[in-house]
Amino acid sequence: MISWNSIVANKYNKNTLFILAEKGVSLPFNFITFIILARQFGPTEFGLMSYGLSLVAILAPLSKFAYDTVITKYLSMGYSIPDLLKTSIKLRVLGSLSVMSFLIGYALIFIDNPSLEFFVILVSITIIIEVFTLYDSVFQVQLRSQYSSYAQSTSLIIGSSVRICIALSNPDIILIGWSLVGERVISVAMRWYFYQTNTSLPKSTKVNNLYSKELFIESLPLILTNLLILINFKADQILIAYFMNESAVGIYAAAVRYSEVWYMIPIALMTSYFPYISKNIDQESLVRKTIIRLSSSLTWAAVFIAICTSLLGPWLIEILFGKSYEEAAIVLSIHIWASVFFFLGHPMSKVLIAKKKTWINFYGKLIASVLNVILNIWLIPILGIQGAAIATLVSYATGHYLFYFIFEETRGVIWLVTVAPIRVIFKKIDSAIKVKKQS
Repeated sequence: MISWNSIVANKYNKNTLFILAEKGVSLPFNFITFIILARQFGPTEFGLMSYGLSLVAILAPLSKFAYDTVITKYLSMGYSIPDLLKTSIKLRVLGSLSVMSFLIGYALIFIDNPSLEFFVILVSITIIIEVFTLYDSVFQVQLRSQYSSYAQSTSLIIGSSVRICIALSNPDIILIGWSLVGERVISVAMRWYFYQTNTSLPKSTKVNNLYSKELFIESLPLILTNLLILINFKADQILIAYFMNESAVGIYAAAVRYSEVWYMIPIALMTSYFPYISKNIDQESLVRKTIIRLSSSLTWAAVFIAICTSLLGPWLIEILFGKSYEEAAIVLSIHIWASVFFFLGHPMSKVLIAKKKTWINFYGKLIASVLNVILNIWLIPILGIQGAAIATLVSYATGHYLFYFIFEETRGVIWLVTVAPIRVIFKKIDSAIKVKKQS
């Protein structure tokens, strides 16, 4: 007889498969587009584009006054969907307009290159469009992530196809900026359509202002934490542009993009499992067992990816990007190992959110970001872009792994996650020895 727990688990597994399927479609399209853009634009123009995208990406988390994960958690707890969405949209529009205004002002005052200036202004528009991706939280809680997947995949295929045509016919970063805006519009329009046609709920209810305040306060540590994560992701490219040049940014970005493309695996997995963890957060044993299992599997995957990439790095870079990017091979062989710590620590961060201990994550990412910036400032003038890769590796090891040993709430779990793969190895060795003795 099939138990209720197994049915629930199957539903979450199915939901995860939809998310992973979307990534299975989007990642190849994204990566192929990225390769074509890098080859067609060349390191210098590609570096300008990467700098502009990094600038917008770093500030984008500040616009999410109502954070996706917090919205998902409240929906999982049974709060009204219309109330929560209406409140969240108001908060996020306010945050988006604030960030957009800053980016536009920065571009007009501090950026001398006219093409880059307009590119940054264009891409900043995507921040306010992204407000309406919060419908994903509804789909996740209702285990209907296929709607998010359809919207994301369709818009990405269209947007990537347009960018490929632009790169092959008339490489122009302004046209690339317009394609990014168009892609986001298609994406949120599809999400809105799926929400309207698949959710039979009242569309207008009274909003409680106190609840808006609570939502913002609970989102604040996540906003700041993800700002720090993006600093870890993107500050190196901005500092490379400052200490070196746009061509160096383009070469470094090529290596980093290949490395970071794999981060979608733990993100997709935990996006699906987060509602399940939130609902069962009081069942300590169940949550611990789930996190150890997920973290162990992710760690094995990350180590395998890192070893293969380190061995094949020079060949991969030459085949994918061409000889003008050959310096990226050494950067890739260093940077790829940061993924091991990201894969290992990401499930733990989701548990802390579910337990309302988001400030622990914030402190870890704060230390990692400060360390990353300091190391970049020190190492880039000495080692160039290889120094930036080393800074990333050290900061990830600190913020996504070592930091969790400091707190009692996380020390036990992160230790069990660490030793779990080692125990598997010893069990396999022991089994092999026993088989050999019997034979």
